[in-house]
Amino acid sequence: MKTTETALLPADPSSPPGRTRIMNSMVRLLEIREFNRITTAEIARDAEVTEGLIYKYFRDKKDLLFQVLMELFRQVIDKIAGEVAAVDGSHEKLRAFIRASVAGYAGSRVFSKIILLEVRNSPSFFASNAYGLVRQYSKMLAQILQEGIDSGELASDIEIRALREIIFGAIEHACLSCIIFNREIDVDRVAGQLCRVLFCGITRPGKEDNQGRKP
Repeated sequence: MKTTETALLPADPSSPPGRTRIMNSMVRLLEIREFNRITTAEIARDAEVTEGLIYKYFRDKKDLLFQVLMELFRQVIDKIAGEVAAVDGSHEKLRAFIRASVAGYAGSRVFSKIILLEVRNSPSFFASNAYGLVRQYSKMLAQILQEGIDSGELASDIEIRALREIIFGAIEHACLSCIIFNREIDVDRVAGQLCRVLFCGITRPGKEDNQGRKP
């Protein structure tokens, strides 16, 4: 019996129906259990296909996971790009990027589970096409930061790579506990706090730090 009848990935006319059913079954099953506890027999049963059909379209179960991640990640990246393109100025683009990234984690628990919990320790992930989308996502942020430096909106002495890692790390850690413990992510609160610290720092306005410097 299927876990649900809902199609969770967008219809792709170029994709064979069996392949689409298999991918949607993986998404449905990931909503209720960990990847390592899902079997190909269970996927086939939920998708109402043979196990052999799974191996026709995917090398193995992990390849199926990566393909699902690619589809979900494309949706997230498209939404982020749309939000960023809708505003002007590096500060507003950075705010839009951060908020849309948090919203991406909040909007798809399966995407969040895969990218934050399932693939990070898999060497094959870093050689997969799915990892190419991580690079695209990272490049989008780097471009916003570089444009901000070039326009004079952001400090010229910042190291883009370091700041990019700080931003990504903050977004992921702010969302991680909610994903692990299945709690709702308050997108506005999380994104607002991250942006406040990023743009204003943690030193109280007018207060010198221990080296006599003011923010």
